[in-house]
Amino acid sequence: MSGFEIAGVVLGALPLLLEGAKFSKSYFERCRGWWYFRNTFEQMISSIEDGMIAHRQNMELLLQPLDLDAVTESGLLSDGPLSPGWHDPHIQASLRMRVGHEHFPWLIGKFRRLDEIIRMVSSVLPIRNAKVR
Repeated sequence: MSGFEIAGVVLGALPLLLEGAKFSKSYFERCRGWWYFRNTFEQMISSIEDGMIAHRQNMELLLQPLDLDAVTESGLLSDGPLSPGWHDPHIQASLRMRVGHEHFPWLIGKFRRLDEIIRMVSSVLPIRNAKVR
């Protein structure tokens, strides 16, 4: 091959290489966008799981000194504010003594709001029992 033929092949291949580079660029940008979304989504799921675990641990710490039987405590933890145990006068009196009479309505309101948020988030995102589905 002469120098002119080689130059012709190189110059002829140059537009093909440029088109390939343009296609590759858009492909890699989409891949980068997906990678960013995936990492951000996983971080968000992890953050929500952390919050759910912290909430559960705080509930356990709040109930621990009340000396409840295992079934009652488990019901209070698993059913949240929907559990009939939260309406038990003995449990309410014990909680009022623990957190203060004036803070009890605030505490129950927070429980209800957190439970509502956790149920809403769990219905939308792949989280069950503080684990990703």
